[in-house]
Amino acid sequence: MKADYEYIYTIYREGSFTRAAEKLFITQPALSIALRKIEARIGMPLFIRNRRPIQLTPAGVLYLKAIRKMQHLEKDLDREVQQLKDLQTGSLTIGGSHYILSYKIPDLLTAFAETYPRIQLKLIEEGSDALLSLLEREDLDLTFSCDPTIIRRHSHHYRAFQDQILLAVPRSYPLPDPLLPSALTCQDVLEGRAGQPDCPSLPLARFQDLPFILLTPGNNLHQRCQILFREAGFTPHVKLMLSQLATAYRLAEHGLAATFVSDAMVSRDSETLLFFRLSDRDCIRTFHALLPDREFTPYAVRAFIQLLGK
Repeated sequence: MKADYEYIYTIYREGSFTRAAEKLFITQPALSIALRKIEARIGMPLFIRNRRPIQLTPAGVLYLKAIRKMQHLEKDLDREVQQLKDLQTGSLTIGGSHYILSYKIPDLLTAFAETYPRIQLKLIEEGSDALLSLLEREDLDLTFSCDPTIIRRHSHHYRAFQDQILLAVPRSYPLPDPLLPSALTCQDVLEGRAGQPDCPSLPLARFQDLPFILLTPGNNLHQRCQILFREAGFTPHVKLMLSQLATAYRLAEHGLAATFVSDAMVSRDSETLLFFRLSDRDCIRTFHALLPDREFTPYAVRAFIQLLGK
């Protein structure tokens, strides 16, 4: 015998009693009787029957929320039981920006795949806002954020890694002579000089005459740059807005305009750029791994976090 919530959820999903009855392999009259019994027990109708497709009443909306919670609990229970049988099975869905998936965690992903070859690894590449929505819907097992406000909202989070935002300026742009002693080459950045205490830093206000390539809304660096410019006290001349940090970096390499880059992206091929460490406090980012707010943390997620902490 099917549980009451299966009847209600199937009617909601199919939008009609006829299709729901077919999915449940019962007759439509039997389904109608079952629903009337449920509604009589709670004392309220769950569906508005005179609309097509049929719609939930306010009581039905509450009932559906409870159904979804039960479905998540059942799903978690099934996963726990399966993983008790064989700890080398399961799946892991990780969401990240192009930058994180391409520059910050490739070695970690490779190590995970080699250590747990029977765990199916899935990657979803989106912007920061979209990833948080996917995590809230539990379509992701894990994603990353460096926004302290967002990190505090999640009870399950783990420190992952840091990066440093540098200003990349094409060598073809004339810079005032006083700025040049603070310039770093790509080799300097690769050797870690930008993170050393004796590395000179400059306020962003010193670069207000440059044109900039910036990221579009939905990226953490877009929000961070708005803060940097506001605190520097000037409105930038924006030459181009892009959705990908890697694209902005490549265009800067070709001399289009200055842009902000992570130290993790700098390569030996970036001889056409000069890099500047900025004195603004928001140029150091600490990323945390964020998990959905649920009771059970799947084995694959635990294993990934353990690798992350090494």
